[in-house]
Amino acid sequence: MDIFSAEKRKTLKIYYLDTPSKEFKGAGFQHRIRLYKDEKKFDITYKKQLPGSLDAAIAEAEAHGFSGDESNYKFEVDAKGGERIFTISRKEKFKVTPALSYEAFDSEAAKKLFIDNVPKKIEAWYGSVLYRQAMEQATVFGPAEAATYEGSYLGYVADIEVWNKQGDQIVEISTKEQNAVKAEEIEALWRTNLQEAGYLSDDQSGKTDFIMGN
Repeated sequence: MDIFSAEKRKTLKIYYLDTPSKEFKGAGFQHRIRLYKDEKKFDITYKKQLPGSLDAAIAEAEAHGFSGDESNYKFEVDAKGGERIFTISRKEKFKVTPALSYEAFDSEAAKKLFIDNVPKKIEAWYGSVLYRQAMEQATVFGPAEAATYEGSYLGYVADIEVWNKQGDQIVEISTKEQNAVKAEEIEALWRTNLQEAGYLSDDQSGKTDFIMGN
């Protein structure tokens, strides 16, 4: 990863849970589990995506009880090319067990973990009864084997993830920026330079689609 002046941080496996027909994904919900090599804890993430205008997305979030001041949730605008998606996510950490670790993955244990720990606002948004029914029917997508790197690109802090699945690979470079105008500038700078260097692929689908498909 010398092109990005990055150093490797972690090795992990990533799984997504959804129904066979991807009901959660179709409604903008994601359930992701990340299991780290040689670590005693792993994390699960509940995520809700709200495409469309930012004002409309915020209004919908507020209608479901979010004020934006919740410290245990992360509120972001994922910017990629011309697409802007407002996201709400909640991450929870757990100790590895014989059923859930980098070396082992039990789908029933994973489903139970998501059901038992689902945030009330997420569960209510989807529908409490429907949520449990859908999760009990869930199947596993993945894993992708991944490596994370931390460094810089063109003078800005860069997080890089390399995901591999069944011979295919996707690489994502990202940064966190509070100022919306500055974020647009960084994205444009990176996009131009990556294109010129021949590193930007025509397929700009995200990591979720990489594992789960469209």
